[in-house]
Amino acid sequence: MEFCEATHPLLTSLLSTLKIGFMDDITLAGAKTTVEADVSTIQERSAEIGLQLSLQKCEVIMDDSTTIMKSSILNHFIKVRKEDMTLLGAPIFKGSAQDTVLKQKVEQLRKALERLSFVHSHDALVLLKNSVSMPKLLYFLRTSNCSDNPLLTTFDSTLKQGLSSVLNVDLTESQWFQASLPVRHGGLGWIVAASSSLLQWSHWARSMTLQPRFLVICVDELQKNQEKFEKATFYSSGYPC
Repeated sequence: MEFCEATHPLLTSLLSTLKIGFMDDITLAGAKTTVEADVSTIQERSAEIGLQLSLQKCEVIMDDSTTIMKSSILNHFIKVRKEDMTLLGAPIFKGSAQDTVLKQKVEQLRKALERLSFVHSHDALVLLKNSVSMPKLLYFLRTSNCSDNPLLTTFDSTLKQGLSSVLNVDLTESQWFQASLPVRHGGLGWIVAASSSLLQWSHWARSMTLQPRFLVICVDELQKNQEKFEKATFYSSGYPC
């Protein structure tokens, strides 16, 4: 909180159309000249609050970064393509950014499953459910609409194989479906990524009070998937996770 109080006056003095600050991460959006001037302001005034702008860690996202002049402070930033843009670790657009995050999650899950083979089966089951599986993916599902990404199925298949190995049982599709039911309905309370991704994202989007201003793209995607959304909401009311 003290950190936020120190940076808030600086943020409010900036002229960019969009100004978002989270701890020591600041995101600006607007006209190139305005953003450039705001970055210079941050660099000049950061010393007053005991901070230092690390240019080698900053990113600039533009359709055409070649328009940045060599003398501009933005020229020292890392150039990022729009399709690879992320905000606080969450991909903004569908495409390569989502694929990169999901591939990392699948690889991390595979490594975790290899290590769980050295743990007692009961301990491995608890760790798999509550730590190394869906909890590692929930933030991504809630902040990025990836419901149609085939890599979610890959994640679920890897998770199913891992659960089969921990339980020493070759799970059928019907048994895997039952495992995804809540405990009170005879399941293990497992969350399946491919079937719950739209539900996770839609709940997050609906809870945002600034949705009309900042989630225009997300709302468009939600309207395209209205039928899926209504179905997911129906199941959510009957079988809460």
